[in-house]
Amino acid sequence: MEETTAMEKTDEVLAILKEALVEEAKLIEEDRFCEWYLGKLAEANALEAKVKKQFDRIMQEIAARRKALQYVKGPEFRQRVDMMLTAGPRKKDGTLRKKSVNFLTGTAGYRSSRESIEIKELEKA
Repeated sequence: MEETTAMEKTDEVLAILKEALVEEAKLIEEDRFCEWYLGKLAEANALEAKVKKQFDRIMQEIAARRKALQYVKGPEFRQRVDMMLTAGPRKKDGTLRKKSVNFLTGTAGYRSSRESIEIKELEKA
């Protein structure tokens, strides 16, 4: 079974919408075409505003979840990464050989420019 990508599905939907608009435009009387056209633009603008409002709300919810996760589980995560780093191999001068830990879903560790843990995600769900 072939999987279609989101872009392919979007292209299919746009093609269907285009065809529907062409058919609808054929039914509009010549003297009402301009009003019909402006009405369709107003509908598109209203839909865009609605989607943007929903998008903003969803992004705020995601940010709140991320902040809550970092607040609740962040200290434990930092502690575990610190333990993994301090238990790791050391150089001849006694400093840690590794400054980061690789996980299946990302990398966490310390960088010289920062004093806190830096997390790099490999995949975003």
